Amino acid sequence: WLGSRNFRTKDWPREVFLEREIVETPRGVDDGIYYTFVGASVDLPASERNTFNVMAALQEFTGGNERLHLRGNYVHVAKPELGLSVQLRARAFRSTEPREFDYYSPRTFVQLLPVVQMRRFTSTGWMLLGAAGYGAQRATGSEWQSARLAEVRFESPRHERGFRAFGHLQYSNNSLSAAGNYHYLMARFGLTTAF
Repeated sequence: WLGSRNFRTKDWPREVFLEREIVETPRGVDDGIYYTFVGASVDLPASERNTFNVMAALQEFTGGNERLHLRGNYVHVAKPELGLSVQLRARAFRSTEPREFDYYSPRTFVQLLPVVQMRRFTSTGWMLLGAAGYGAQRATGSEWQSARLAEVRFESPRHERGFRAFGHLQYSNNSLSAAGNYHYLMARFGLTTAF
């Protein structure tokens, strides 16, 4: 099976997720290398304008590699009327079988990424989001390198029933395949409906 499923509390501060996908590298596609990713996250509001989010997950790959993920985000809403926030995104993982196949898999990886984000809603309810970040990342056996992120997202209004559309374009210099000077561009578009 392939796909993902999220379970969230009604007001969205807690989430449990499960995902299974093929590893999108030449060998992953040719030899059928998969990963299963399961974890949970929780929002921890500190004040009206400050929120922390923590996530812990386990990612199991075809073969013997298991990867423990820890992530933490701090979000400060700088200008609520503009939808402007400043964030610090931190993440780390540890692999049990580094460099097992052709996906990026050092023993340890750490990234610290300050981000500026703006999220606005149109008068008709469409959500528009833009974000940019520049920070640092380091893997076992390498020096600190720059970490970069740019993303744009749109979502149609949320309704009890009916269709909802979204689009997401993201640039990063980090992916499953490499880190550091690797450039990764991802585009996703979707259409969903409630049952």
